Amino acid sequence: MHRLLQRQLAKARRPDGSLDEDALIALVDRAYKEQDDQRSFETYTQETMARELEELNQSVTAEAQARVDQILRGMRDGVLVCDDSDTIVSLNAAAAELFGLPEKDLVGARLGDRLEVEAEQRPGSAAFSARIVRPDGVRVPVEVTSSETRIGTTLSRVAIARDVSERRNQEAALRESRAFLSSIIENIPIGIVTKEVGAGMRIVQWNQAASRMYDIAPGEAIGRVASELSCGDLADATDAHEGEVRTTRQPVFVFGERCVSHTGRELIMDRQFIPLLDDQGAVSHIVMISDDVTERVNADRRLQHQQIMLSAAQSIAKLGSCLIDVPSGESVLSDQMHDLLEIPGGTRTSLEDYIDAVHPEDHAAVSAALADLYRGRSMSLEHRLRMPEGAIKYVSVHGVVSEYDAENLPRTIITTLQDVTLQKMDQNALLLAKDQAEAANRAKSAFLATMSHEIRTPMNGVLGMTSLLLDSALDAKQQRYASLIKFSAENLLVIINDVLDVSKIEAGRMEIDEGDFSPAELCDGVVELVRPRAEAKGLSIALDVVGALPASLRGDGPRIRQILVNLAGNAVKFTDKGAVTIQVTVAEDGAHRRRLRFAVKDTGIGIPPAAQARLFQEFMQVDDSATRRFGGTGLGLAISKKLVELMGGEIGVESAAGEGSTFWFTLNLAALTARPQTARAGRSSGATRPPVSAGAHVLVAEDNAVNQMVVEGYLMEAGHRVTLVSNGREALERVQAETFDLLVIDMQMPEMDGLEATRAIRALGGPCADLPIVMLTANSMESDRRRGMEAGADDYLAKPIDRQALIETVQRLALTDLPSLLAQAPEINDGQFAQLMKALGPARLRVLLEKAKTSLDVQLVEVEHGTSAGDHDRIAKAAHALRGAAGSIGLSAASRLAQALEDGLENAPDLAKRLRAEVQAGLSVLEHRVDLAS
Repeated sequence: MHRLLQRQLAKARRPDGSLDEDALIALVDRAYKEQDDQRSFETYTQETMARELEELNQSVTAEAQARVDQILRGMRDGVLVCDDSDTIVSLNAAAAELFGLPEKDLVGARLGDRLEVEAEQRPGSAAFSARIVRPDGVRVPVEVTSSETRIGTTLSRVAIARDVSERRNQEAALRESRAFLSSIIENIPIGIVTKEVGAGMRIVQWNQAASRMYDIAPGEAIGRVASELSCGDLADATDAHEGEVRTTRQPVFVFGERCVSHTGRELIMDRQFIPLLDDQGAVSHIVMISDDVTERVNADRRLQHQQIMLSAAQSIAKLGSCLIDVPSGESVLSDQMHDLLEIPGGTRTSLEDYIDAVHPEDHAAVSAALADLYRGRSMSLEHRLRMPEGAIKYVSVHGVVSEYDAENLPRTIITTLQDVTLQKMDQNALLLAKDQAEAANRAKSAFLATMSHEIRTPMNGVLGMTSLLLDSALDAKQQRYASLIKFSAENLLVIINDVLDVSKIEAGRMEIDEGDFSPAELCDGVVELVRPRAEAKGLSIALDVVGALPASLRGDGPRIRQILVNLAGNAVKFTDKGAVTIQVTVAEDGAHRRRLRFAVKDTGIGIPPAAQARLFQEFMQVDDSATRRFGGTGLGLAISKKLVELMGGEIGVESAAGEGSTFWFTLNLAALTARPQTARAGRSSGATRPPVSAGAHVLVAEDNAVNQMVVEGYLMEAGHRVTLVSNGREALERVQAETFDLLVIDMQMPEMDGLEATRAIRALGGPCADLPIVMLTANSMESDRRRGMEAGADDYLAKPIDRQALIETVQRLALTDLPSLLAQAPEINDGQFAQLMKALGPARLRVLLEKAKTSLDVQLVEVEHGTSAGDHDRIAKAAHALRGAAGSIGLSAASRLAQALEDGLENAPDLAKRLRAEVQAGLSVLEHRVDLAS
């Protein structure tokens, strides 16, 4: 029950305790009235207090705001007040300056739209990084701190933005500085190791130079102590040095300390231990700076050794040195210089003293050299010195300027002086020996020329007379004996030619005579030349061409043939069973050159590696047993090597004992579009001479009676008339008194030699100027051939005279209307036929021609059958075989016609007819030549 009602009930009771209801109602009415009055008063009071409180609050708020505004105006940071929707309601001047806008343009804008947040607010943190984008595009980095607060009754968010541009620039500069310092420490060639004292001297820094010195990577070193990284001695020494630093707080320097790296490499180190002190002055870190001076110490040691050796060398070589002070002229001499000049040690001397000792005849040269030296040039000369006792020494002097003054003039000069008296004497002796050697070489050359002449002259008689003897009526036994004499003489001539070739090569007189030649005919000819010997031993021989062989090449064809014949002949000689293959590989080397590799492969005895190195030396074979078994001089490969090198090529061998051999050589030759001409032309002026229809009238000038008989016999057997004279003077007289079709004249004769006579005959003019002249000589040197041609000769024949070559030369130069046998004018490769004749002799060449005639006839029939049937493959196959066979015996035109058939030209029937006629005519000519030679 309400307490007020309880009080009213107590008052309304009668004394007897009964309730006076009327009194109770009156009391209650009065109480409610009083209560209403009280409530009105309270309401009034509350309203008054609320009004006064509001007035007071507004007063306090205005004062607080004024204080806040005063504080905000003085702040350097931007302060922005935002409502609960992030809208800016107020800001200070610093904030407006940060944003680059007036306050009115920012109030009402959302703060988030004006910021580029760089890093979101971290949990538990009221700060974040952002950038303010100004109207001019400048982005200002700021750190923003945000907090919520209540201003009056409004809940607001206050953001404080601080410009951190300068701090960030400082931080970037600090990072750059630290990176630069770190880069220096890492790249400096001195080892830097930092240890922390409080961490038990554990390593906290270890640069790359330290890694290289101690052979320990930074990752292995950081966090470890010296005893864990170094050997005992170095670790103990390091601990001792660091202990001294901790005690004294002063740096410790150690020089030339020997130690061993982690991998056992010996080092010599200069080390410094530097203390770093903390705020209390205690050593917090120790920096160990290590400099590897191993190379420098070793270099110093080497320099000392070099100085010792230099001093010893100067003493041994009698080489003195001198330092000249140019302004004063005073000189400082080494001990050896005192000895060389024969003046006591310690004696003061000058440049003038030295010049006074120069031999009078050398004064000018020494003065000129010194003048050049003073101008800054080096000096080097030899001269004579007069010694105090009167003796003369030859000295070699060298000088350089070692120092210049401010005006770039010599201040000091260093000179060396060596006694070369003995060397000068030796030099004079060498000059004398050189003169004697050159005289001996000239004598050797003269001896070779004389021996060539003296050997070839009787050889000409032996071969010539044997050839004529074989033409006479002999019985079988006499024929065999005479043939053996000729065969032996020809072999001897081959040896003589090899020896003379070697002599010409050694004397530098071997010359390469380049001309146009057909490589196909050359290779085919070599195969056919060697084939009889190969077949006699049961060997097969073949030619293998790899690549497109040009129709014609420019080079020394005879020398290339000589090399191939030698290699192929050796292959047959040293092969008992199997095969010999001549392979030619062709590769282009530009538009107009070809690189050819000639290789001769055999299945013979092979060559052990140890013997291959000496194969190309003169007079060398694999071993003595090979010489005894197979014969030979051992000159062929040496000559081949020299010839290949003269032609700019290379030669070599690939072989193994018992597995055969491959000898090869390479040449780089010019390729021609036209085929070479095999027939030689006579003198152009000879075209005005009257034609000769039968035998020619030949004048022979030869002083040797045997040679006269040989040449006369050869020519008369060929149907020519011969007039003999004994020297050039007689020849000159006879050509003026009588008409001759040709003159054969020896180069060396008494009274007037062939060269002088030829020049005199040409000088006569008229018919004598056009007289064909053939020069004979027993000298095989190229220079002799050139001298003969320069004198006016039309051709040149070396002794011993090749009978067929002589006859063909006379026919070519003197006869313009050949016998009917030659009327068909087949084209013959004279050089090829001459080689066959020389290698086989008439008898064996006749057998070869018989075999060739049979083989060629078979192939001609095949060509004709293929032509009739229109079978190109049959034609090409037969023509290919026919081309090689014809070329091997010198039938040049026939070989070319066969090539045309093989290439598939349209007029095959006509070519076949011409080919048969050419083969028949050519064989007839060759058989006739063999008959004449027999």
